[in-house]
Amino acid sequence: MGTDLCLVTLGRHPAAAAAAYWRDLTDAAQPTQGRKRPGEVTLVGRLLSEVTDPFALEVHRPIQPGTPEQDLSVLPAYVPRDHDRELQRVVSAAATGQSAIAALVGGSSTGKTRACWEALTLLRDQPKQWRLWHPIDPSRPDAALRQLPAIRPRTVVWLNEAQFYLDAPAGLGEQVAAGLRELLRDPARGPVLVLATLWPEFWDVLTTRLRDDPDLHAQARELLAGCAISVPPAFTQAQLRQLSHARDPRLAQAAEWAQDGQVIQFIAGAEELLARYRNAPAAAKALIHAAMDARRLGMGRALSHSFLAAAAPGYLTDAEWDQLDDDWLEQALPWPMPPPHARASVGR
Repeated sequence: MGTDLCLVTLGRHPAAAAAAYWRDLTDAAQPTQGRKRPGEVTLVGRLLSEVTDPFALEVHRPIQPGTPEQDLSVLPAYVPRDHDRELQRVVSAAATGQSAIAALVGGSSTGKTRACWEALTLLRDQPKQWRLWHPIDPSRPDAALRQLPAIRPRTVVWLNEAQFYLDAPAGLGEQVAAGLRELLRDPARGPVLVLATLWPEFWDVLTTRLRDDPDLHAQARELLAGCAISVPPAFTQAQLRQLSHARDPRLAQAAEWAQDGQVIQFIAGAEELLARYRNAPAAAKALIHAAMDARRLGMGRALSHSFLAAAAPGYLTDAEWDQLDDDWLEQALPWPMPPPHARASVGR
C-alpha cells in the first residue's frame, strides 16, 4: 500500500514529487544524533550539576604544597568575605525567580572568579535544575551574540573577564551588552543570572562617558549600572589569623608568606611563576639562579645590573653561552619579572 501511494504521488507531479521523495529517503538515511527534530528547543549551556571543573571556568590553579598530600581538595578551603555576602544576595534573588546581574570588580587574582564559583552552590541545590553558559567559541563576543537569543530560564551567564565581551571592537561589544539587557528585562526568559568579573580599569572604561567623546559604551554602561561588587585586594588581619590555623597547608603557607595580606594573589600566582621558571630560556634561568644564590648569601633584594651581568654566565654551559646574542642580558632581564597578579608569590 505504501508503494501504491508513492506511485500515485509521483504520477501527479513527476519531477517535483520524485525530487521530494528521494530527498526524504536521503534525509531518513542520515544519522539522527545531533539532528534537531521539528519543534525541538536547543538548550544553551550545560546543566549545573555537570559543571564540576572550576578551571574550565577560568578559576586560577592554586599553589601546591612542597610535599604532596593525599586527599587534598582541588581548590583550597574557601574563606567568605564581605563581597561574598553581597554576591549571595544577588544569587538568592535569582534563585527565587528574579533575573539579576552581579559584576565583581577587583584587581588581578583577588578572588573574583573563585567567588562566583562558590556562589553557584546555592543554585546547585534548587529543585529545578539550572544551567551554566560560558560563551567562548569561536570567540567570546561572537559566541555570546550568536547564542544569546537561545538563553532559557534558569541559566547562569558566565562572563569572566567581561571586557572581552563588552568592549569588543566594531560595535560587537555594544550588541552583546544590548542582548544581555534585553535578556534580563524579559520576564518570559527569566530567571537568569549574569555573573561578570572586571578589573577596575576595564570597569572605568565601560562605565565612564567622557564629555565631547563618542559614546562607545552606552549599552554596557546601562547594563553594569548599580551591579558592581568590589573585591578587596587583601585579607584583613583577622582573616589572616583565621588562615594561619587552617588545616589546608596551602592556606597556612599563604597566610605566612603573602605580602601585605595578598593571600589570593599568592595562592593563584605561585603556579604561574613556577611554570615561568621551568620554561625560561637558558639566559633568563641563569639570571634567576644567580639572583637566588645572591639572596641566599645575604645580598639585598636590589641586585645591580652589573652584578647580574657578571654572575649569570657562570650558570650557563659553554654551548648555551655560544648560542647567545650580544644583547642576551637585555633579552633575558624581562623574563624573571613576574606578571602583576603573581608578584605577591615572590618570596621576601
